[in-house]
Amino acid sequence: MTSWTPNRSPVAAPHVHGRANVPQVMRTVLLALLPATATGVWLFGWPALNTVLLAIAGCVAAEAAALAIGRRPVGHTLADGSAVVTGLILALCLPPWAPWWLPLLGGAFAIVVGKQVFGGLGQNVLNPAMLARVALLVSFPLEMTAWVAPQPLFSAAAPGLVDGLAITFGGGPLPDAVSSATALAPLKLGGDFAAGEALLALALGT
Repeated sequence: MTSWTPNRSPVAAPHVHGRANVPQVMRTVLLALLPATATGVWLFGWPALNTVLLAIAGCVAAEAAALAIGRRPVGHTLADGSAVVTGLILALCLPPWAPWWLPLLGGAFAIVVGKQVFGGLGQNVLNPAMLARVALLVSFPLEMTAWVAPQPLFSAAAPGLVDGLAITFGGGPLPDAVSSATALAPLKLGGDFAAGEALLALALGT
């Protein structure tokens, strides 16, 4: 028979803890996302890298601002890497040649509305990055459905570093971008890809 110790207050679950802490888990997630990120940058060039960096910057800046306003320690929370993970996940869901303000706005929305409003890490009921993606898609459907054909990094057709900055900060995709409500639009026409291409050309005015 065991006796209850009065000076020990009950604690909430989980009662079994692993050795990994939050920063270690976030580093593992970042490592897992690196192959997909590198592939995206390779296929879509420097503008895709700009989108990744801007989404992460938006998340980190919004996290720091929200913590400062709430008078909570900024450095410790930013060091756990959760804002960086949110930014990277969001960036992988955005058009690779998105205009600069789209990943920044999405990152801020993800952190402020999707995370900090609920109390911070572990308190949110929705995935912040996916919530931001839905909000951006509803608010800016044109920018969120503008895609380009893959142009591998360092290939003849790929934009250089300076051109990539011009694309990102100059308004988004170039005129030869492929833009449609969905990449499966031709299939909705009964598999008639010729009709699908004609409809796409009409929508682009070409």
